[in-house]
Amino acid sequence: MTSFGTTFVNGLVSKTIIIGVALAALGWLVLTAEFAGATLLGTMVSAFNLRVVAWVSGKMVASAQKGETGTGRWSAILLIKLFLLFVLTYVFIAIVGADVIGYIIGYSTFLLAIVWQAVVVMNRSSAPHEDANQDDTESL
Repeated sequence: MTSFGTTFVNGLVSKTIIIGVALAALGWLVLTAEFAGATLLGTMVSAFNLRVVAWVSGKMVASAQKGETGTGRWSAILLIKLFLLFVLTYVFIAIVGADVIGYIIGYSTFLLAIVWQAVVVMNRSSAPHEDANQDDTESL
């Protein structure tokens, strides 16, 4: 995976966790500890999901750069990951008894993180590069 993609995903995972922790703290203050726990649980599942998708995507890109066109095993891993998400969600909600709304909110924090990370990247790319300006002044 390119360095931009790796940087973007790393920022996305950290922002997902930051938002999830903030929402869990708010849920604990306003609602219940069970809601906060379910929100944290959903956030951790979401962050893990992002990390696995980033890892598999990186492996697929690296294989393609080597000229290998077969992505069957990586697709199988993504399918297993999807099945694991279904199983984890069932276990956490039906068996463990996590608050459904809190879990969904926690899992959905990656959507807010995408917006936050995209804004950060757009602001970074639209800002003038200070190094370029310094090089111009040094040559004068």
